[in-house]
Amino acid sequence: MVKVLFWIIQGALDPNFFRYLMLIVRQQHLDLIGLFEPRVSGDMADDLIRRTRFDYSYQVEANGFSGGLCIFWKETMKFDVMAVSNQFVHGIVSPDSGAPRFFVTFTYGSLNATICKSLWCQLVALESDVGWSWVVGGDLNVIGNLSERQRGSARRTWGCELFGNFMDESGLLDMGFSGPQFTWK
Repeated sequence: MVKVLFWIIQGALDPNFFRYLMLIVRQQHLDLIGLFEPRVSGDMADDLIRRTRFDYSYQVEANGFSGGLCIFWKETMKFDVMAVSNQFVHGIVSPDSGAPRFFVTFTYGSLNATICKSLWCQLVALESDVGWSWVVGGDLNVIGNLSERQRGSARRTWGCELFGNFMDESGLLDMGFSGPQFTWK
């Protein structure tokens, strides 16, 4: 079994971040990690990658303080990057253990409605007839239904229908979550 972590960190420079990351890696025996919005690039991102002591990495640079993605994986598996955009990295995970291969897409959805619409179209196009499992995770920046929204601008609800259509067309299921419904509380 491959253990994957999708973590929206919003800044990898916090002194406590790296300590928590390595604690989680040790406790959970993680094989594959996607860090979203690390807010580091260039030499600082290279340093972060080196310090994780994972064997391999892939990075999508942030655009200022928006976006950005760092992916790390161990040599106990293979991660072949198949498609990349400024909103996602899509690849195939092949565990060395002989477990079935599967697709994984690390996703950072734009807050811009026009750009985010293109994300759902691009992801639907990635769906394959190979019959493998597909895990999509990350910071989608969209709500699945209105019950997930407590307050704020009604204009931000445009993504509900688009996201629902993407889930339906792709045959994906929401795995749910554990923890508080609103992480900012």
